[in-house]
Amino acid sequence: MKALNDVGIKENDDIFIHSNESVFGAPGHDLSIMNYYNALIECFFQAVGSNGTVLMPTYTFSYIENEKYSPSTSTSLSGTLTEIFRKRKTSLRSLHPLYSITAEGKNAKYYTKLDDTTSFGSKSFFAKLHAQNAKILFFGAPFSSIKYIHYIEHSNQIFYFKTKTISGTTVVNQKEHENEFTYFSPPSDGSVVYDFFKLEEHLVENNFLKRIPLGKGWVKCAAAQQIANEIGRKLSENPQFLLKTW
Repeated sequence: MKALNDVGIKENDDIFIHSNESVFGAPGHDLSIMNYYNALIECFFQAVGSNGTVLMPTYTFSYIENEKYSPSTSTSLSGTLTEIFRKRKTSLRSLHPLYSITAEGKNAKYYTKLDDTTSFGSKSFFAKLHAQNAKILFFGAPFSSIKYIHYIEHSNQIFYFKTKTISGTTVVNQKEHENEFTYFSPPSDGSVVYDFFKLEEHLVENNFLKRIPLGKGWVKCAAAQQIANEIGRKLSENPQFLLKTW
């Protein structure tokens, strides 16, 4: 709880959590694995209070894998904690077949409502993170987990940001629906390689990203609008700011 407060999480916040809790070590002998995960989830809720919202990625990439997507049964590929979170009876999951998210709290319906068949467009989930200035939390997860970066690229019309359209089947209440979605597809020649280390250090040094050690890992947090504005500023100076230079 203290670590969350120290990186800037406060009451009434909406927090989008990228997690890799394994870096913090095994739970104590008096705590089962399931109880450990549930305790972590409760810590997040305590940090934001009754007027906050807890969100986690529960990505599946179902259509890309030529699989049907079901918000009630498709397993999250974003880690054990996210899978436990999505199975909670009180949580809501979005209908995006690639970048689904699960949310619980005051603004859960707002974030999980599918308003756009793009992945990073002006009505996408990531646009809603920006609109609400949600906090993006990395709880043991590497900074490279951040898919919000593609929303920033899309918003700044970066030259290498190209999309593909993919079709597939979504199953809701045992009824199948055929849909098309667009997603970011980097060039196949390997010319787009992100330098997340450089980006993370830049944001930390300029106080846009708070980072503290916890156990054998790190807890990091940034406000969506602040990092979007800073990255947008740097991209206007150099459209290849996010990329490695060889």
